Formats: sequence, structure tokens, C-alpha cells
Amino acid sequence: MKKKLNRRNKLAGWLIGAVCMVLLGGCGKKQDGTTEAVTTAEPAVVATNADAAQEPDLPMDADGYYITNDYVKTLGETINVRVAASTDADIYKLLPGGEILNRVGYNEEWTKVMVDGSTFYVYSEYVIQTEPPAGTLPDTTEEETPTDTATKSDAEKVKKIVMLDPANQAVVNAEQVEIGPNTDVTKQGASTGNVGTTLGTKESELNLTYANLLKTELESRGYQVLMTRDTDEINLSNKDRALLANDSEATVYVRIQMNFSENSSLTGVMGVCMTPDSEFNSDLYNDSYRLATRLIQGVLDNTACTNQGIYETDQMTAINWSEKPVALIKLGYLSNEEEESKLIDQDYQKEIVQGLADGLDAYYGY
Repeated sequence: MKKKLNRRNKLAGWLIGAVCMVLLGGCGKKQDGTTEAVTTAEPAVVATNADAAQEPDLPMDADGYYITNDYVKTLGETINVRVAASTDADIYKLLPGGEILNRVGYNEEWTKVMVDGSTFYVYSEYVIQTEPPAGTLPDTTEEETPTDTATKSDAEKVKKIVMLDPANQAVVNAEQVEIGPNTDVTKQGASTGNVGTTLGTKESELNLTYANLLKTELESRGYQVLMTRDTDEINLSNKDRALLANDSEATVYVRIQMNFSENSSLTGVMGVCMTPDSEFNSDLYNDSYRLATRLIQGVLDNTACTNQGIYETDQMTAINWSEKPVALIKLGYLSNEEEESKLIDQDYQKEIVQGLADGLDAYYGY
């Protein structure tokens, strides 16, 4: 009888233990008081870890993120978008599940995404790689991109004539100009640009410095280079600059500018072009997006700066008025102390210019 009781006690103990294991099975992960997502998605889905294993040959930036330019979809119900890769960082906004975001980098823990034109971070566990929204990315197959000259004969290649536009100028152009053809929407003609928060670097002067350096480098490679301005003491609206490019023999129009943000931690290079459904020049989207992509990749290949991706907008006058493939390249943030110092360093300027020239070579297929 005693042995039967012992066996019953042991059996009861095993049953109690099994129940406890079931009840406590979800508590193995340490909680730090913050939640990166209020989610109903299965936590076993960690798509970006698989991506890292599948793409070991992707370049990495200085912060240890694989550099990409693709799309991810948010999982769960509500996702935190943070200003830095930390659960202690401020939350920029909350996004619902099912949102498709442009991913510009990732590691096992965090994913860099573009939101409202700037880079933010989401927890990698709550995004999964997905197809881009319809019409977002250009088709870069040889049959669909007639100006992609990588496989064309010399007779068919597009002439390497570039219009460089150092954005901004020493004086404000206060004239209200239409932001694009056939619209009543207007904005200020041109601004003087930003001023570095640490060293007081004037953006208009720095833009011109980079444009002049790039002109010299491109000419050494056989390009013909035109400039919207070669002095800071000029008064041209952004519409005027685009019209100069339109009236020239240039085959591409490249604007050079710096970036600025209230978030002083932001750094890196960004490209800007029109949206695929622009009411002004959507027919130029594919070539313009490809131009911006090549310019960014050239800079990334020659420097250790981060990739801020491509911002698509129909609010920039010079882009809207352009009749040539056009890209605005923002080379760095004057609002970041370290990056402002780098942007005025001559050795770093040479690296940037080399990258931009390499990007144009890639665009033209040379």
C-alpha cells in the first residue's frame, strides 16, 4: 500500500511539474520593461536573421549593418519606430502591422528603415522581407531600361554630358515660383542653405566646393561638365537651374547638397528623386531612381558613411521642372558634429568625389 502511495505521489509530482512547464514556457526571455511591438505574430519569425545567412557577401557599414536597398513588412499589431538602435531610445512613431518600409540596413537585432525621409530603427524580429509596393522600384532589366548603357555599343552609348548644380547660394531668392509645370503651387525660389551647428560651415559654399572637385574629376575621365553656377554670388531660383539643364545638351542633371536634421545623431548619404506617379515628370522616374542609386552606391563604396536611402518627393522645384534624368545627392549632415568635420576635410572630399564619379560611370555603363 505504501509503495502504491509513493507511486501516486511521484505521478502527481510529475503532472504538476508538466503543468508548470507549460504555464511558464513563455517566460524564458528576460523582460526589461519595454516592448518593441505589441504583436500577435508568431515570435519564431525572424526574417532578417535568415537574410543575413543568405547574403553574407553584402557590404557592411561602419556600424555593422548589412547595406541593402529593399523592402520589409511590419509584423504584429503595433511596432515601435525608434531614433536609435536601442530599447532606451526615443520612439519616433508607432506603425501598424502590414506597413511596407524601405530597408537600408540590418543586423540580427535591428533593422534600419526609411520613415518620412530619414533613417530610423525597428526590431528585426518584427519585420519580414517583402516585395516593393507596385511601381516603387524601377525595372532594371536590359529590355526595360533603354538608357542603361552597360551592354550597348559605343555608337549607342549616351553622351557623358553632366549638368552639376551646387544647391543654394549666398543670397536668398525670395521670388515665389511654381514648384512644377502646370500648377499654381509656389514656394521660395532658392535659399542660402543651412549652417553647420558646430563649425559654422556654410552649405552654399560647401556645395560649390564639392561641385568644382567633381567637375575636375569627371573631366579627367572624359566627361563634359556644365555648371549652373561657379560662384556663390549669384541669384538663381531652383526653377531657373532646372531650365538651364533642360536647355543644355546635358544627359543627366545632378544636384549637390548637404543634409540637416534636428536629430543630431543622423549621418550618411541620401539620394532624392521624384515619385513614380509624379504629376510633373513621372516618365523620368526609372532613370532618375537609377541615377540616385548609382551615386549613393559609389559613395558607399569609397567611404565608411551610412546609407540613408532614396527619398522620393514631388515637392522639390528643381526636380519637378527637370526634363532630364535628375537626382539630388545629399552628402552628409551639417547637424552632426563629426560629419561636419569630415565634410570639410580634403581627404574625405576626395573620397566622396571619387565615389560620385564612380557612380556616374556605373550609370552610363562605362
